[in-house]
Amino acid sequence: MQSKEIYAALAQAFPGAVEPSPEGLAGDPFVCVAPGRLHEIMAYLKNGPDLAMDQLTMISGVDRGEWIESVYHLYSQRRHHCATIKVKLDREAPEADSVCDLWGAADWHEREAYDMMGIRYRGHPNLRRILLPEDWEGHPLRQDYEQPQEYHGIQNDWLQERGATRAIASPTLRPAPETVPERTAMAAEPAKAPAELETEELLVNMGPQHPSTHGVLRLVIRTDGEYVRETWPHIGYLHRCFERIAQEVTYAQVVPYTDRLDYLSSMNNAQAYCMAVERLGGIEVPPRAEHLRVIFSELNRIGSHLLAFGTYGLDLGAFTPFIYGFRERELLLDIFEKVSGGRLLYHYPRIGGVARDITAEIAKDITDFLRIFPAKWDEYNTLLSFNKIFIERTANVGVIPAELAVRYGLTGPCLRGSGAPYDIRKVHPYSIYDQLDFKIALGEGLQGTLGDSWDRYWVRMVEMMESLKIVQQCLDGLPEGPIQTKISRVLRLPDGEAYTRVENPRGELGFYIVSDKKKTGAVRCRVRAPSFCNLSVTHEVAKDCLVADVLAIVGSIDIVLGEVDR
Repeated sequence: MQSKEIYAALAQAFPGAVEPSPEGLAGDPFVCVAPGRLHEIMAYLKNGPDLAMDQLTMISGVDRGEWIESVYHLYSQRRHHCATIKVKLDREAPEADSVCDLWGAADWHEREAYDMMGIRYRGHPNLRRILLPEDWEGHPLRQDYEQPQEYHGIQNDWLQERGATRAIASPTLRPAPETVPERTAMAAEPAKAPAELETEELLVNMGPQHPSTHGVLRLVIRTDGEYVRETWPHIGYLHRCFERIAQEVTYAQVVPYTDRLDYLSSMNNAQAYCMAVERLGGIEVPPRAEHLRVIFSELNRIGSHLLAFGTYGLDLGAFTPFIYGFRERELLLDIFEKVSGGRLLYHYPRIGGVARDITAEIAKDITDFLRIFPAKWDEYNTLLSFNKIFIERTANVGVIPAELAVRYGLTGPCLRGSGAPYDIRKVHPYSIYDQLDFKIALGEGLQGTLGDSWDRYWVRMVEMMESLKIVQQCLDGLPEGPIQTKISRVLRLPDGEAYTRVENPRGELGFYIVSDKKKTGAVRCRVRAPSFCNLSVTHEVAKDCLVADVLAIVGSIDIVLGEVDR
């Protein structure tokens, strides 16, 4: 279903309450809805038989100067169409209805829009800041936000007053009862233990300084003996306000910053951002550059999955897989260093193409890697994938049904592990993926339960082999020609907005850019971070399990905190 058809359906169902995007804007069309009708229109979009927008991709706040917009990107997993819905809010007191009862993903997205833009969502079960401290003054993505002159001093005072650590000052596990409607209440209290046993519940902090939280993630778990009754993630310890920075510099100057989001898949990040700018500017990328982008994005996917393989074994007590994974990953880093000069942050994809061409030496290194890797992959499976102890620790642990995964906006291996065949490279091909032959890796339910921690792990293992096929096809068909389209040093894009999505190692990475032809940078640059969305389901999955299972569940999600916090 196209955007015009979606608008026509809404206009017929809600006469006078919707209006289409103005003519002449570049990028994606959208539909504006009346603030008072937002919730019922969103419910119609989700439940309407012809629409079936069962996934909330992202909620964004946009400061338009005279008003504030709350922007909703919706997607249908069943019908594979999307829609962008907007509601204009009063600048002085921006307020809209919450859609948490429709999509679980809305919880964290609405909290972030409140935190960064000051939009209040009526009916949200626990509307508080998510990335910044509770008593932070102002909302950093508002145009009228002024950073305090004594910025560091204010924050140091805030820390000292609360015991010198942000973790101590974080909100308690349970929000105040009056803020939690019955429909979104926390998990019910566990059944009482037998009379002969007396237990006492404890709140335990796992992280933020914990090796198995994959960065500065704090998990607050409510334990009853060895059992975990609730797990609530607290994030924001690595927040650097990437989106504000992206709105203060030129389009080209944003590219190096994208490397620092998911720093394990820098190639994918830069490609996604460049695609958004190119789409708005009508910039065509030369075929050779498209092939090179795909080659290095897929090699980066293998490198990311190798790290996920090694660290997951480490989380569960197996050190050897970590060494094995790094052995082959070093070969990839050597290749990346030769083509970009960096081993972690590459700044290789550029707006209009790539930074430099590959040499015969680099092509030979890639070919050698493709030749030796299959035998190494078999070693990984012998060592870990089908190890009895590893299977016991991961099979039937942390099960995420496909319906729950879609409701929380999970993508990538976390969604495909639950059996949903959603891979953007296949469903919505970009670059040259429509010319390539590969399959979508899905969970297999090793011990009869689809969507468990083992399935999410196994999807990444299979994807590495599929990426090998992609890289080989790109090398075989690498055309001659330029690697960069000439663009203006001071790039200005026409008025418009666009959302582009790519399949990065953790799922759907999206960039939503709002442009103004008078500016050399974005009015709004919003990141749809897959790790952020995937992590939001933790409290639904990591409960009524053993303490040791929490590590297996979080490790199977494969988060990168640089992307979660941005």
